[in-house]
Amino acid sequence: MIISHEHKFIFVKTAKTAGTSMEIALSPFCGARDVVTRIRPRDEEVRASLGYPGPQNSYATASEYGLRDMARLALRGRRRERFLNHSPLADVRAWLDADRFGEYFKFCIERNPWDKTLSWHRWNTRLSSGQPPLSTFVASPMLELLRAKGLGLYTLEGEVGVDTIYRYEELDDAVSDLQRRLNLPSKPLLPHTKVTTRANTPHYREVLSERDAERIAQVFAREIELLGYTF
Repeated sequence: MIISHEHKFIFVKTAKTAGTSMEIALSPFCGARDVVTRIRPRDEEVRASLGYPGPQNSYATASEYGLRDMARLALRGRRRERFLNHSPLADVRAWLDADRFGEYFKFCIERNPWDKTLSWHRWNTRLSSGQPPLSTFVASPMLELLRAKGLGLYTLEGEVGVDTIYRYEELDDAVSDLQRRLNLPSKPLLPHTKVTTRANTPHYREVLSERDAERIAQVFAREIELLGYTF
């Protein structure tokens, strides 16, 4: 997630939609007061190798600490984070004053749900020697968790809360549009992250059964309606 006062935007980072690449690409345009959340250590290495600033201003202030927060800090050295990698837009609205929340350009990225499900399965089974059957995975609550890390992040009281939902399939157009909308001095450059999980990947139509496809369509019916995705 990024909250930029410098360029007046809020980037809500959804899961399995190249969100890490987008966050890295937007990092060099962030000012000292902007909120940039932590990403995986390997991805932070990519960000650092590009000379981009890393996470900043995502921790809570001392005045926001409760007894449990103080205990965690004292016993485990764990600071309380106000915003996480996949924090919902509702958390930003609760923290940012209403005028700025209304003024800032709010956006996220969404992806064809059948393709996204396949990516989610690969990601969650990447460390397994024997991957659980895809159909078993699709039938499990993991699909609802993926939806929570998508629609659940960019809606407010059930309604879409962002100004624009960019399509994963049109990321180059998205960064061009962001450069124009946010008046950025140059076009954001998207690095390739987590590429090890994409190698030699079959198309979702080749591996999803009819039952799998139907369940995904049911779970992600709202996203399909919003963006016109088809199987």
